[in-house]
Amino acid sequence: MLPTFLLVPQFACQGGRDVTNGEAVGTSLGGVMRTLRVQRVTVLALLHAGQMQKAVAPLGNRSGKEQRRGVHRPLSSWNHPSSCCWFCLPATNGRYAAAKSIQQSWLRPEDAGPQACVFRVHEGGSNSPMFVIFLLVLTCLFGAVPGAAASVQPDPCAVGMERKELRAVEPPRLFHYVFLVDTSASMMGRGDGRGRVLLPRVKAEIEKFLDQVPAGSRVTLQPFDDGPKPARTFEIPQEKAEALAYLRGIEARGKRTCVYRSVKDTLRQWPGNAQTGVLVFLFTDGNNNCPPPPTLDEVAREYRLRRGPYDWFYYLLLGLEVSPELEKTLEHEVGWKILSVAPDKVPRLPSLDVAPKSLELGNLHPQHSASRELRLQVGRGNGETLRLRVRTAAPELAAHGSGLSVTPALVTAPGVQQFNFQLLNPASLPHREKYQGYVCIEPAEEEVVMKPIGLPVQFQFRPRGSFKIEAIDTIDSLTLEPGASATVHYRLTGDSWASGTVTAKVADTGEGLRVLVNGKPEAAKLAKGDKLSVSFQNVGMRSPPVREPKLELSYPPGTDGPAVLTLPAVWRPMTCGETLQHWWWLWLLLLPLLAWIGRGLVNRMRPWGYLNGTGPPPECANIRGELKGRQPLDIGKLVNVPDLEGIKLQLKGNAVVVSGIGDQPGRHVKVANFDVEDGDPFHFGEQVKVFVDREEKAKFVISQRPNEGE
Repeated sequence: MLPTFLLVPQFACQGGRDVTNGEAVGTSLGGVMRTLRVQRVTVLALLHAGQMQKAVAPLGNRSGKEQRRGVHRPLSSWNHPSSCCWFCLPATNGRYAAAKSIQQSWLRPEDAGPQACVFRVHEGGSNSPMFVIFLLVLTCLFGAVPGAAASVQPDPCAVGMERKELRAVEPPRLFHYVFLVDTSASMMGRGDGRGRVLLPRVKAEIEKFLDQVPAGSRVTLQPFDDGPKPARTFEIPQEKAEALAYLRGIEARGKRTCVYRSVKDTLRQWPGNAQTGVLVFLFTDGNNNCPPPPTLDEVAREYRLRRGPYDWFYYLLLGLEVSPELEKTLEHEVGWKILSVAPDKVPRLPSLDVAPKSLELGNLHPQHSASRELRLQVGRGNGETLRLRVRTAAPELAAHGSGLSVTPALVTAPGVQQFNFQLLNPASLPHREKYQGYVCIEPAEEEVVMKPIGLPVQFQFRPRGSFKIEAIDTIDSLTLEPGASATVHYRLTGDSWASGTVTAKVADTGEGLRVLVNGKPEAAKLAKGDKLSVSFQNVGMRSPPVREPKLELSYPPGTDGPAVLTLPAVWRPMTCGETLQHWWWLWLLLLPLLAWIGRGLVNRMRPWGYLNGTGPPPECANIRGELKGRQPLDIGKLVNVPDLEGIKLQLKGNAVVVSGIGDQPGRHVKVANFDVEDGDPFHFGEQVKVFVDREEKAKFVISQRPNEGE
């Protein structure tokens, strides 16, 4: 785009006189007075719209309005021995009128191009017009300054947002809701109100709005009639009770309806904060009946200069037709909406929540369509319904002769709705990693006022990307002792269209083998170029002795790659049993030896004696038990007789040796009526009696066969 200049030749600043060195000069830039000081040498500044923000600033502290306008640093100038100084003001998108003089007279947007020179300062001497023409020609030949862009980005769903040069702006974190309520007597049916009592119904609708406004919002209540009345601003929900009390106390007794004066005075108090969006709701049942100033044109200009990207102004006419003045002046203004409702009607102010807050359609190449679901919630879920109109806006696509359509175009909330997106004229669209458009959701009912919702929609339009897994370590197999570990390394690569996150998950490896992917037991996320480390640890591998672990890979939409990565086989050393099984032919040689050893083990497990007898009186119960093993056996525990505990019998040769008699005081043992002591033997079949304190507690016989000696 070539720069355009409006030259104002021989214009003398400060009321028609030349300005000398060091004298302060005032000029109007966007409705905010800047003060510039003329230096000893004259400056020729040829600035483009995008640079003007950074080129002009006040000498003192910046106000909130100036911060909102993006002013950053003092004027940068070029020294040159010419005699004129051109200060150029951006007229972005035809929405700014360039200041023509110190008295703030305005050029129409159609008269001003992307730039308009504001004034000329004389320093004395000749003017050298040929030099100025030479510089202008050079600028036109080289074109616009790189990086020049529109300084204001409308709401994605605002009128005219489809202009391709507009860039994205982050939505505000919070919203400030301003209610300008007409309090002239007609709002209570008096005067020319024709008996229509509207103010209580307006209050009721605002009350419902306060019940559903998002937490952290600010609400300003501004009554007006002959002019703006005292206003109050409330933080919601902390000051909701105070807001309701103030709202209910508003009365309508005014004699006139000074709409334009009240709106302009309210706008002048507008705090500049790019992180807060402002929505204004103007309720009135009458046209402006106060003489200018201001005029509607001045009000529109004031709002135009102060409006942020996501600000809206709702001009709500209660029982009135839209006047030709309103229609003509605001028809092409961004951020205005005029709504006329029937007599005795008040617009609804519902809130709509949409989830998710953005949509990702994936890669629309070669498939040019996608479907996604949106959850639409109206208010607090109290059963209120709302008909909505849905459309798309995609400036990026329109710049290439393409577009994005959405169906259905009409839906009813609340509920979950599936939307189908179709890419239009894809052949004209260059391949790109990311495109963005918006789904614009607006009320489809005439008597509903709701800020349009611009839902970001992103998609890719490119060939499918291809990922690869390259081995850093070339290892075919691993042998791990119990508790040992090892690590192998890979790298994720891909072509120029391979992007996004790849998920690597370990397939089932069986019990005893632990596999970690980048230190994680479940799955790991990888991007192109990332290193993939796979660790193996033997934590008790059993059969089979070899494992062949694998990685299952999943790729982002629009890309592909190997679904499975086969990892090195993992072996564990064989156990003794597995070794014997491996050497099976040795069993033929060891079988006689094994048979002899087995026979000995069997003999050891057979009882070498059987105990039969009677227990202590008075029950004198039968006691029986089998004597096994080569170690001394406690017969008290064997037959569960406490008085016999500690007496142990052991087979030595063909005799039975008794021990442990003296473990219990007062106990002695007789065999065939002869006292025996620890270590004395006796023969099978001899009767053994046990006495405690000379009282017989048990008697038994040890035999070599069952039931022998009973």
